[in-house]
Parts: sequence; C-alpha cells; structure tokens
Amino acid sequence: MSIGDAHNCCPPYGKGPNSPMRPPNISGDDAGYNTRLFRNEDDVLMALRYIGYTGDDGNGMVRLFQRHWNRVSMKVSNQPERYRDIPFTYMPAGLAMIDGEIGPQTLNALEIAMLNQRMNEALSWVSLVEIASATGSGYGRRRVYNAAERR
Repeated sequence: MSIGDAHNCCPPYGKGPNSPMRPPNISGDDAGYNTRLFRNEDDVLMALRYIGYTGDDGNGMVRLFQRHWNRVSMKVSNQPERYRDIPFTYMPAGLAMIDGEIGPQTLNALEIAMLNQRMNEALSWVSLVEIASATGSGYGRRRVYNAAERR
C-alpha cells in the first residue's frame, strides 16, 4: 500500500447521508489529498514533527495525531462559541479514522493543522490540542480517581 491509499472507502464510516464529514481536501487535488505536499512517508513524518509530534514509531504518531484531530474537530464543531476567537486559517472539521494509517482523511487533516500553525505562530497545534482537551467534558484531566482507590 502506498501513501494515501489507506481507507479511501472507509468502514465503519461508510458512505451516504449518515456518514460523518471527513476533513476537507483544501488543496483540491484530484487524488483526494495534497500530493505535492505529501509525496512519501518521509514528508508525512516531517509534517508530524513540524506540528510537535516526536518518537520513532511513525504509525503511533499518526494514530495519536488522528485521535487529537478528532478531539479538536469535535470540540470546535460542538462548541463553536468557545473557539470563535481563535484565528483559524482553516477550521478543523471532519473526522479521521484512528488506525495509524496514512490515508487521504489523515493527510487532509494534517495539512489543515500545519497551515493553521504556520499562519498563526502563536497558536501551535499542540496548544490547540491542550485547549480542546482541557475544556468541557473532563478529557483534560491527568488522572481520574474512582471511589475504590480512596482510603
């Protein structure tokens, strides 16, 4: 499988009116993602490092980015009033399958994250993930204790 081939038709998302929106192809490239920006896996790795991911496990970094993208995208779409003052170049939208694979959805999301960071240096992708994780439903907690652990 080559770059961009993962999950072109993606279960469980499926197709049709009930499938969730996917990250938009802002490049308009016929391949479904920006083929000039993402020519190979090394380009994807460099993009992930540019927005703040580290490590040797490429699939793990992709999976973590997918998870973070979905969190940010859902928070922005579900609570737009909380994020209206953030000067997005491109609004994070749509969901990417969390599978660690490099497909068009992930590449489109990665391009949007990169451009938002590049156009507004004060708002890094990592800070946006922290903001989305800390607001609302408790996802920002470092440790959740349960009653069985209390002494």
